Amino acid sequence: IEPLAKKNRQLVHALREYKEHLVFYNEHNEELIFPVNNMCKSGREKISSEIRHRITNSNKPIPIKIPIRWYLFEIKVKEESLKVAHGMVTLDTCEQIGIKLGMGKQEVSQCIEYLNSFNLFLYF
Repeated sequence: IEPLAKKNRQLVHALREYKEHLVFYNEHNEELIFPVNNMCKSGREKISSEIRHRITNSNKPIPIKIPIRWYLFEIKVKEESLKVAHGMVTLDTCEQIGIKLGMGKQEVSQCIEYLNSFNLFLYF
């Protein structure tokens, strides 16, 4: 139990500037980590569902600041992917979309990596 308490303290400390946006397992004790027994085979779906429900229904906005053109880029790339049977868009097409939005190749690459990090965009 002590290592979990220590990890909770470290995590809360590291994320202190975002504290009002955090979803705590136990807010009174500032327990941020949801304890889950990964070895347990039964009830995993129920546990996962409860955690997902707590997080998605927390009504705590997560401030993510990105250029508006990155948001538009994601929309335009998704629109383009719907036009092709396999649903994949080439890097060249992404760069063309980025150029239309006033982005250079380096910014397109950064945007793709950013979107990929949130699984909003799969890049390979």
